[in-house]
Amino acid sequence: MLRGTLRSGFFAKPQKLKSLPRFPRLDEDNIRTGFLDSQKYQTLADNANKTGIWMRAIFEIAYTWGWRKGKLRMQVRQVDFDANVIRLDPGMTKNKKGREVTMTPTICALLAECTRRKKPNDLLFTREPNATPVNDFRGAWRRLCVASGVRHMVCAECNEIVTDTKCKCGSRRRLRYRGLTVHDLRRTAVRNLVGAGVPEHTAMAISGHKTRSVFDRYDIVDQRDISNAMLRLEQARSENVTNCHKSDEASNLAHPARPN
Repeated sequence: MLRGTLRSGFFAKPQKLKSLPRFPRLDEDNIRTGFLDSQKYQTLADNANKTGIWMRAIFEIAYTWGWRKGKLRMQVRQVDFDANVIRLDPGMTKNKKGREVTMTPTICALLAECTRRKKPNDLLFTREPNATPVNDFRGAWRRLCVASGVRHMVCAECNEIVTDTKCKCGSRRRLRYRGLTVHDLRRTAVRNLVGAGVPEHTAMAISGHKTRSVFDRYDIVDQRDISNAMLRLEQARSENVTNCHKSDEASNLAHPARPN
C-alpha cells in the first residue's frame, strides 16, 4: 500500500516526490498446491446437484474456466444462448477488462436451468425455492466437500479429524475446515487447459490471468504429471525402436544380401 502511494506521488502532475525509494520484494511462500483430480470431480458434481442447481453450475464453471468467486455474481442478461457465450462486463474482472467465453455443452445446460423463469437483470445464481441471492457459499462448499469425502473438519484444540458435530476431546471451540477450496479449482482449470494442449495465452484469456508470472504459479506440475510424462516418453521410445526395426526389415527386403 505504501509503495503504491509513493508511486502515485512520484508520477503525479505536478510531481509530489523527487525520487522514488526502492522496495525489495519478499519471496512469496503462499503458493497453494491443491488440485482436484478427474476421479473426485464426478463425486463432487453428483453431490453438488443435491445441494442445488446453482452449486452444480458454480462448481462446473470454476472447474472448467478457473474463474474467481467474484465473477460469479452475474446477471441473466450476460448469458447469450444464441451465441453460446458468457460475457463479463468491464469492471467485473480483477483486471477491469471485459471477457467473452464460449460455453461447454455441460455449462450451457446448467445455465439454462439457472435462467429459467428469470428476467434479464435478475441474478443468475439464486437459491431455490425463494430465489435468494448466492452471496456467500463457503458453508455450503465445505459441507459439499466433506459429504463427498474429499476433505474434512478438524478440532481446533487437538487437530484430530472430526466426523460428528464436536470432537471427542470435549473441546467447545469451533471446528476448522481442512481441504479443497474454490480457489483450488482455479489452479486445476489452468493445469487441465494446458494439459489439453490449449495455448498458454488462450488459457490465460479464459482464466483471466493478466501476467505470465502469476499464470506460471498456477500451472504447477505435480508428481502425477511427471509420472505421466515419463510414461509418454517410454511409449515414444518404444515406438521409435519399433519403427527402426520395421525400417531395417523393409531395407533388407528391398536390398537382400548377396551370397559370397
